[in-house]
Amino acid sequence: MYNNDMEVIINQILIMAILIFVGYVLCKTQFINQNVTKGLSNILLRFIIPFTIIESFIQPFTTEKLKQLVIVSIISIVITFLMIFISKVFFKKDQLLEQYATIFTNKGFVGIPIVLAVFGSEAVSIITPIIVISNVFAWTYGMSLLYNEKLNLDIRKIITNPSIVGLLIGLVFFFMPFGLPYPITRSINYLTSINTPLAMMILGAYLADEQMKQVFTNKSGYQVSIVRLIIMPMIVLSIMKVLLIDPLMKSVIVIAYSVPSAANTAMFAQLTGSNYSFGAQIVSLTTILSGLSLPLMLYLMEIIL
Repeated sequence: MYNNDMEVIINQILIMAILIFVGYVLCKTQFINQNVTKGLSNILLRFIIPFTIIESFIQPFTTEKLKQLVIVSIISIVITFLMIFISKVFFKKDQLLEQYATIFTNKGFVGIPIVLAVFGSEAVSIITPIIVISNVFAWTYGMSLLYNEKLNLDIRKIITNPSIVGLLIGLVFFFMPFGLPYPITRSINYLTSINTPLAMMILGAYLADEQMKQVFTNKSGYQVSIVRLIIMPMIVLSIMKVLLIDPLMKSVIVIAYSVPSAANTAMFAQLTGSNYSFGAQIVSLTTILSGLSLPLMLYLMEIIL
């Protein structure tokens, strides 16, 4: 199984690299520019990602799934608050992008394929609420962090937040006693399928403004990588060791918090006027280095859990 795990990890990193390269070439050859990428980022963050949340809830309702959803969501919320605290311990107050990149991970594109390959399709339903919780935190705490302002708990703004809207619609679909018509579910599937390739190409376009060597020479990038890929996963692994929950649930949660920084790190940075090129560098570096850290975490999981 270990060799298969390695193959999945390497394949996902290579796919991401190819998609990032496509975006890089498109920007370098002036097919797209930074104004275009800003518009694409808005579409991705405010429209496509909410639909990915909605899609995750389009499944038959059972009490067992509801119980699993509640347990995993509570654990995910607690871990996210813990990561927020840890990010403030390791990074200065003005290192906002570094804090964001250590809190939020690429659970969707990297996490899901690994979970699917290692544990099978039943485990995907475990990582889904973790992704939803992460998106909600990204659009609330994450945005306030990058704007460098206090979290606004205005109920109206929270409810109209894109991820919250997606969550509320998704919950309605989950509790409905009947399924959605095929044209609707298929349309949602088509929309969400562009999420990953579009995100990776936008990252590549961001990197086109920088010299590639800066990805490997930025000291802060390595600091984020150590916290994101080693320290955070080890803390989560330690927590899972003592929790009395299903072993499969434990393993999936560890993987979800062991993957590289979220691709939206750079996109949220551009949206909030932060250094999006640096955000793209962090995502690229943590993705590359995860090829070394993820096999280690999978090995430790087998020993400890």
